[in-house]
Amino acid sequence: SEPQQPKVLEPVYRFRTLPAAGKATRFFVTGDTHVGRTSRTEVLAEAEKRFGITGGDMMIHLGDIASSMNRFDDETLGGYVSFFCRDGNVTPLVMVQGNHEYCGDENIWWNHAFASPTGESYYAFRSGDCLIAVMDYWGDRPREEPIPSNLTERFAIQREWFEKLLDSKMFRTSKYRILCNHCPPTYPPNAGEKPDGNSVEVRNLLSRSKLYGAQWSLMLCGHCHTRFVEKLDGVTVVCLGGGGANAVSIAEIDTVNGALHFSLSSVSGKPFCEFTLPPCPDWEENWITQ
Repeated sequence: SEPQQPKVLEPVYRFRTLPAAGKATRFFVTGDTHVGRTSRTEVLAEAEKRFGITGGDMMIHLGDIASSMNRFDDETLGGYVSFFCRDGNVTPLVMVQGNHEYCGDENIWWNHAFASPTGESYYAFRSGDCLIAVMDYWGDRPREEPIPSNLTERFAIQREWFEKLLDSKMFRTSKYRILCNHCPPTYPPNAGEKPDGNSVEVRNLLSRSKLYGAQWSLMLCGHCHTRFVEKLDGVTVVCLGGGGANAVSIAEIDTVNGALHFSLSSVSGKPFCEFTLPPCPDWEENWITQ
């Protein structure tokens, strides 16, 4: 008989869907993890051991995954992306672009590594009864294309998309809504830096939401390596801090018991804040676009 030809094994691709609309969800958030090569791996291992970060529906990273995009290499990808896709487990990783991704000399790698539903770096999606809106970062000193240098034009395009989101069925039928941006809308006195154009634009988006009668549950941000909580235009704003192995924070969010429960701790387990928010008052189960 003729010898059998060896079987060619096709690559196996796995993906994981988020909870269906209306269902409860539970996930984790971190950011500003641009720490040393060794400590970055240790931070992930400690977070997994203490919080079980791969057991949530997803992990949201608020930007600045590495100090320089020149180091956006196998170590960075292996240390973060692969961490959430190992041992047969697939945990969706949602990336918000930060200034270190935007201004790096090799920032094009960020766009190659992380996709979005729209092809843009700003987009929105639902996980269960929670809507997540990811806003883009455009700094004041772009170093290379394809990032457009006309900030006014870019902000206007994102703002137009944002206004359509506020008037969408996905937004209006979500009980809880979280706005994710790398930079905070304001800075505390001890932040050591002043707001840039990105922070000003985020404040504009919150003002437009109020004008539209659209309520956000929560805004999550990072950039300035200081943890703080404030209220702005009726929205609870939380800055996760970060920027070092001991300062990296892990937030856990769930909507399991009919409310949005939020807790923020350092990777070492030291608690910072914890609170519960009710469903958005303008949430409508059967809202129809006007």
